[in-house]
Amino acid sequence: MRQLPFIPWFPLSSQLTGERRFGGGRFLLFLLCLTLSAWGKSAEEHFAMGLRLFQEKNYAGALAEFEEAYRQKPTPSSLQNMALCQRALFRYAEAIDTLEKMLREHGDAVDPEDRKAAQDAIGEMQGMVATVRITVEPSNAMVWVDGRPVEGKGTREIRLNVGEHRVEAEAPRYRPYTRVVSLAGGPRTLEIRLETNVAELTVVAEDAEAAIAIDGVPRSFGVWTGELSADASHVIQVYRTGYTTTTVEVTLERGERRVLRAALGPPTADSNARTPFPYTPPPTPPIHRGVYGLLTATNYVLTPHPDGFRLVEGDTGDGSYFGLRLGYRFTNTFSLEGIGELGKHTLGPGCYTPPKAPERCPAAPPDGATYKFWGQRFGVNARFMTPGDRFRFVGITGVGGAYHRLDLRTPAVDRRPQGEGAALNAYLLLEGGIELSFGRALVGGMLAVAIDGINNLTLGPDELRVYSQRNISMAGIGLRVGYGHWLPWRPP
Repeated sequence: MRQLPFIPWFPLSSQLTGERRFGGGRFLLFLLCLTLSAWGKSAEEHFAMGLRLFQEKNYAGALAEFEEAYRQKPTPSSLQNMALCQRALFRYAEAIDTLEKMLREHGDAVDPEDRKAAQDAIGEMQGMVATVRITVEPSNAMVWVDGRPVEGKGTREIRLNVGEHRVEAEAPRYRPYTRVVSLAGGPRTLEIRLETNVAELTVVAEDAEAAIAIDGVPRSFGVWTGELSADASHVIQVYRTGYTTTTVEVTLERGERRVLRAALGPPTADSNARTPFPYTPPPTPPIHRGVYGLLTATNYVLTPHPDGFRLVEGDTGDGSYFGLRLGYRFTNTFSLEGIGELGKHTLGPGCYTPPKAPERCPAAPPDGATYKFWGQRFGVNARFMTPGDRFRFVGITGVGGAYHRLDLRTPAVDRRPQGEGAALNAYLLLEGGIELSFGRALVGGMLAVAIDGINNLTLGPDELRVYSQRNISMAGIGLRVGYGHWLPWRPP
């Protein structure tokens, strides 16, 4: 049976010295004619296109054509041409593998001259690859190099091109391993030790007849001890026929040993009934997690006023505050949010008696004293919610910094500004109310109380202290409108 000819393989040194060169057009034409006589139509087209693309130095395209030709009709000529393309693409390890496959699987069809040329090329390219010996603990871990799996268990060997490579390893109950290594030519040993990614949890039900489920899977009655994946949320359910199920979400740290004691909820039916095992636990409600944003508007009443200042009867001293809140909901009942808001109070006319001055304006005239009070708050809120999907009660506790500015004018006394001043203090915010979800739209109403520090606020160049109190308080009602991207999540 007539063998197909090869595109000649030339060692690197021959190319550099010019002793032999990749053939000219007449040789390729001759080779193509021989190929056409031996192959069917489909293989013929792929092989011919591979020759053409190689001439045009489109080595990646030529490689694809030769690979398809070999898939349809395995011949040593296709393998040798594939190795030529791989070497031209600097994929030396693959070129060596391809030539070794050619010698191993098609050795009888390769003439002595081409065999020696292939062996010389393999030896020459050995210095351009790294032979990596990979040892892995645990031995059953899966290993990937540049996204390709490395078969075997325990110690494995792989041939790689010189340069950088991404090594990954995974195993059940262990933390994933990722590392980028830089390889030079020659042998190299890479040791991989995966870190355990489990924790031990003991669940003790106060009722020995209560069943225990972990992540929706029944485990035992009364007491359960076992390993769970760390750095992940797990849902623990303690349940018994006739009682309200107790559901707890826990996150364990790597290597942690925790004991969780849980009591059943109040009875709901016949509490003497025994829970069968295995007993499918009640479905775990989805945990809503995700980002959200709120625009806020609050009307506050401010107290107290500067020392010696009295409002006209019937003036409430209210002011409007507007703000933005951005947060993340971690569970159905808890989230954290950043807050920024600003507002202004304009009060008066009223009666103002400066410190150490005799009583004046027992009744405030129309042009009495006025003052303007600006407030800005920036801080963090902890938000606590009932777990309703559509309707929920919300409570908020927040702390941060408050910047205040005061402009006090007393035209009734001397027709000149009494002074201006500003100061930075801390604040405490308390809110409570309701919130509704309409799809991802959020609407809520809140009662709010803010306690702001004010002890270092003074006016004018004389630094006149106008508040004897150390803080001021604001109480009011507010509207919250926004967007909640809360994706339902269930434990694995």
